[in-house]
Amino acid sequence: FTVSSRSETKFPFTGQFNSVAYFDNNNELYVGGLINDSQQVWKFSIDGSGNLGAGELYFDYGANYDGVITSLIFASNGELLIGNTGESSIVRIFPSKQHQPFYPGMIKQGTFGITWRDDEIAVVSIKGDDASVNFMDMYDRTRAGIFGF
Repeated sequence: FTVSSRSETKFPFTGQFNSVAYFDNNNELYVGGLINDSQQVWKFSIDGSGNLGAGELYFDYGANYDGVITSLIFASNGELLIGNTGESSIVRIFPSKQHQPFYPGMIKQGTFGITWRDDEIAVVSIKGDDASVNFMDMYDRTRAGIFGF
């Protein structure tokens, strides 16, 4: 959407997106959700005119983990965190494309949102069960190396 002209540009792509993240360092847009019958993350480069380049598969989450992608967020060092409904709750994708569950057992299952506060505090929203409320946990990235960025 261009504010000055109040116009929008559509870029066709087939999939059910649950999450979107922008990585400023490389001017790239990432989308996550059900794509090609699997939970996947796709990457799109953005050119100087604001146009999306051809998308490419960045990470096939469904081939490696259970659950549905619910959120995407980048750390300043280029690591992608994928919030999900699976047992791993958050999966960490390194720029090399290596991946691992993010602090398994520490973060409850059912992450549906992740954000940074002042680039020091991570706020993780977790879905409660049917008889409870949702949870919001805060983790101080500067203490005890919790997030290690």
